[in-house]
Amino acid sequence: MHIKNIVGKKFVLDSSAFINAFSVDFENALTTPGVVEEVKDLASKGLFEVAREKGLRITSPSHDFIEKVKKVASSRLSRVDLEVLALALEEKAVVVTDDYRMQNTAKKLGLKFVSIVRGDMKKKRL
Repeated sequence: MHIKNIVGKKFVLDSSAFINAFSVDFENALTTPGVVEEVKDLASKGLFEVAREKGLRITSPSHDFIEKVKKVASSRLSRVDLEVLALALEEKAVVVTDDYRMQNTAKKLGLKFVSIVRGDMKKKRL
């Protein structure tokens, strides 16, 4: 899925969205408290604050959805990665991430994803 195709759709942002200065209409954007913890540099924090002012919601997925993701996820995914995928699954949202492991897991879960810098993955990676 291409970035322009998420306009008007609900999407969940991984920390790479803030690190790589992803900028769209944040009214439909969500992220997790774990992602907020990962956003550390000044530029990323600045974009995060702008996103919040423009409607970004911060919320946690339910335990049930985290467990669903864990059943198909690679053991290499972090707690925050699991949270982002679980929130996307729960909210029926598109995942915005450059992480190939997250993209692989999103595919397994039937989730759509958008890559910011790298472009969509061409083949499955572990």
